[in-house]
Amino acid sequence: MNHFLKRTLACLSVLLIAFTSYSQTKPSSKYEIGLDLYKESSKEWKSQSGIKAYLLATEALKVWATADTIDYYNTYRLHRDIATMLAKFSRYQEAVSHLELARPYLVEHLDRFPSVAKKHNDSKLLSEVDYFEGLYHRHLGNYEVSLEKLMPLTTSDVAVKNPSIYAQAKNQIGLSYFHFTEYSKAESYFKDLLKMSDLPIAEKADYLHNLGNTYLKLGQTENAIDYLKQAATLSESANKTTDLVVNLIDLADAYLLAKDPENALVAAKKAAALKVDVNGQPKRFMLYRVLEKASYQTGNTANAIAFGDMFDKHFKDYNLIVSKVIDNEASLQYELAIAEQFRLEQLAIAQEQANRKQWTIALVAFGLIVVMVFAFKQLYSSRKKRLGAKLI
Repeated sequence: MNHFLKRTLACLSVLLIAFTSYSQTKPSSKYEIGLDLYKESSKEWKSQSGIKAYLLATEALKVWATADTIDYYNTYRLHRDIATMLAKFSRYQEAVSHLELARPYLVEHLDRFPSVAKKHNDSKLLSEVDYFEGLYHRHLGNYEVSLEKLMPLTTSDVAVKNPSIYAQAKNQIGLSYFHFTEYSKAESYFKDLLKMSDLPIAEKADYLHNLGNTYLKLGQTENAIDYLKQAATLSESANKTTDLVVNLIDLADAYLLAKDPENALVAAKKAAALKVDVNGQPKRFMLYRVLEKASYQTGNTANAIAFGDMFDKHFKDYNLIVSKVIDNEASLQYELAIAEQFRLEQLAIAQEQANRKQWTIALVAFGLIVVMVFAFKQLYSSRKKRLGAKLI
């Protein structure tokens, strides 16, 4: 009997080791693989590698599409982040599509986990989805659709619960009316924004700039100059160099309309002296056109011609940039290969862990069989001994 107990304990020890090994090598699910891809995507996005981040994020989405587990909140976030990436690439229609896909997952999250949603104030995220849909539609030129999305975000309820979205929505509505050439309505929205208290400096500068441009369209040049000067001052104090360049160019334009070429030159030259890439945005290289006009008006023909040549050069350079795809085909294929390699590595790890699981199960099964054989053998041996003892 002691011999049997020793063997049984030995078998149980093997089983214990096997189960411990299994618990430590639990295989990665498709959900976990997708989550790893999503994390890698976030890292790449933070490191300014936009195309790689986008490819990893879409790979994560593909993996999660066949996963057994549905993480409603993170799936919403993944679609939202992909939309943000696409918007950065000016692919606004695709960005809108991902936001439309994101919404049902967020709604499901709010319905299924109300206590968690309440704790993290997740209900405000629906307002943010509406806001970005409205923003992207405005970029697409769908101003009426943009207004439909943004108008509900200007209620007093949103102002209390999500003041940032409330302010941004009013700003985008003002810009939509600006593009509709309904400048009086645009003026009303921008003025309302400036009445808000505790506005961040950069945001206030943006609203002042928009109001200044609106006054230019309304023919109120003095008001335009006043608000554009305020916007430039705040952008400079907030160290927003890119915004400052745009503010100064529009200010120079306003001075030209006011027949004040000297101040126009001062503003434009200050913009030209700032260290920014003038090819990065069409507004920025327009400063050379402003400098050209101001130089002509002050009688400096030689400078005017030089600035005109610089405008032509930068205009051509910008058009070359715009005509290119986000990344050339070779670069795109390279980044795609890296994303695919990472995905395959994760799948290989998952397969290896799955194989370990199978071996563990096989070992456990074998151990159980051994225990059962010993048990039956011991029972048979005990019964035989009892029968022998009775015969004696």
